[in-house]
Amino acid sequence: MPPLSAPSALPEDVIKMAKDVKPVTEIQQNGNDFVITSKTPGKSVTNSFTIGKEADITTMDGKKLKVQPLQTLTVGSATMVRRSKKV
Repeated sequence: MPPLSAPSALPEDVIKMAKDVKPVTEIQQNGNDFVITSKTPGKSVTNSFTIGKEADITTMDGKKLKVQPLQTLTVGSATMVRRSKKV
């Protein structure tokens, strides 16, 4: 019986590069309105939302989420309240 072929995989250098990538996140605030952009060398994702209102956002891996404020996150003088659920 012939041996099974190995599954095709990404080259090791591509895997290592992907593991080493650290996204750069930019946050802009105008009152209760926020725009958050996450950037990597191969992809950029921008989401916007308003505190107190439901919003649709996209994760870096392309998943769609609905965000509705409930949890609190404070960074410096800015506070974000959110609840996420899968669409």
